[in-house]
Amino acid sequence: MEQTRNEVMCMNVDLNKLADRDKLAYAILDEFEVPGELVNFVPGYGNGHINDTYLVETELNGANTNYIFQRINPVVFPKAIEVMNNIALILPVLKAKAKERGQDVSRTTLTLLPTSQAKLYYVDAEGAVWRMYEFIKNSMSYEVLESAEQFKTVGEAFGSFQTDLAKFPAEQLSETIVKFHDTRNRYIQLEQACQKDPKQRLHEQEVQALLKQAETFKEEAAYLMTELEKGNLPLKVTHNDTKLNNVLFDRTRKEVLCVVDLDTVMPGLVAFDFGDAIRTGATSALEDEKDLSKVHFLPKMYFAFLDGFLTSCAKSLTEAEAVSLAHGALILPLETGVRFLTDYLNGDIYFKTAYLEHNLVRAKTQFKLVSEIADSLPMLISETKKRYHAYREE
Repeated sequence: MEQTRNEVMCMNVDLNKLADRDKLAYAILDEFEVPGELVNFVPGYGNGHINDTYLVETELNGANTNYIFQRINPVVFPKAIEVMNNIALILPVLKAKAKERGQDVSRTTLTLLPTSQAKLYYVDAEGAVWRMYEFIKNSMSYEVLESAEQFKTVGEAFGSFQTDLAKFPAEQLSETIVKFHDTRNRYIQLEQACQKDPKQRLHEQEVQALLKQAETFKEEAAYLMTELEKGNLPLKVTHNDTKLNNVLFDRTRKEVLCVVDLDTVMPGLVAFDFGDAIRTGATSALEDEKDLSKVHFLPKMYFAFLDGFLTSCAKSLTEAEAVSLAHGALILPLETGVRFLTDYLNGDIYFKTAYLEHNLVRAKTQFKLVSEIADSLPMLISETKKRYHAYREE
């Protein structure tokens, strides 16, 4: 019986100690054109909770190279092939822009390895999609925001992402998660959860209080999508997961290398990416802080991210888009709070929870943040517009 290349070449992996799904991953490795000899295979690599991720190490001419090997979660991404097609469309653009800036493309953009069939992904017998990225050497990401200056740097990274893809026709990309940031649709889902009330939680006093808050902001929730439909905001390529740990830094110089985790890239509004970053970075507490007296909106962090963002992309934005950034800062935590509340009413079937009222606590935290941002919204709009014009003139 003929052995596969990996069975012949890697003696550092004890197949008997691998879980069944990891054995499958190990076998599927043979479908990819990985140069050199396989010397290590590490399941469960990294801090991600969605995809199955493996570190693959090879040796060629005395030099070792690492790769990130992944199975895309079909539950979270049922349109995984479309996810990969979107990534395949934008990566050449990002590489071309990095090359124009004289950057090392191998470190400032992601690189996919092809399969033996010259494809950028492999589909297994169960329909799951696998892909492999080159590992960017001497790189790191942060899990905890350390300073306003660091948040400004993150803003620059996501602003550059916007500028690099500003002229890419967003309609060429698939909407891999339908109506992902259509906050009006999230309100419809909340109403449906209230009607069904499968866990009889609707009567709870805290739930009723949150529902009243949600109703207060219902008109504002529709702002971004309404402006898009009116033609006042252009459809752009958006990242849709603008977290701190999705920016890769050089481990030595602590400078930004690139934006990673492109699985949620699809057509959207610039305000989606801006607002999501503000939701997680311009707050004084974690999203499941129980003591609401500790939850506050931090304007200093808002403006730090804004300055970085506009430094990179002000010249690719319209004034209407600039104004929409402030609205996005309110709408994205509002949308997230509505989603947490909806999931609580539905019996906690989407977000992972650590205790019974976890989603309720999360919802309360988001609505506290929304309330404080709403109080500051006129000032945020005015100052955002002012800074937008200043950066445009530089």
